[in-house]
Amino acid sequence: MMADYKYLGLTAYIKENELNAEKLNVLAGAIESVQHQVETIEFDEEKYKTIVRSEAYQYLYDNDSMCLADDSEFPENTPEAYKHLSIEGTNIKGYPMLKIYIPSVSKRIESVHHFIYNSLRPVLLELFGEDLIHMRTKEGIEYENFQDGKETILVSVEDRTKVTA
Repeated sequence: MMADYKYLGLTAYIKENELNAEKLNVLAGAIESVQHQVETIEFDEEKYKTIVRSEAYQYLYDNDSMCLADDSEFPENTPEAYKHLSIEGTNIKGYPMLKIYIPSVSKRIESVHHFIYNSLRPVLLELFGEDLIHMRTKEGIEYENFQDGKETILVSVEDRTKVTA
């Protein structure tokens, strides 16, 4: 019996500004399909050496092909927008934001979990810090319905906007 494809997609919202545009280019160094979504900006690699030399970043670089999957590998009824990596501008409550969506698909659940939770998540948190406002995942299996997939909030906008007395 063949193993089903496992899907795990991550959506993150970050503040839209020049510094974060630069940081997206750092991410593009690890995930090739990000390069097609951002305007190329030169940046000082020394400034980001801790991230670029990390095991998490290297794992993204070595396994970025997980972001490119055939339509048949996604859960059934997956909307077209969830089949491809995307970075798009949006406006939330009057604030300009960037919505980053990165899918990953593999025959091994451990691989997609490692890609998203142990590599992409820490790289995004390190790169964007407090400018990362919200992050969530959606997961499913090839022959299951996309809408039935489990969603998990990794970074909550409520947590980022709480004011302590």
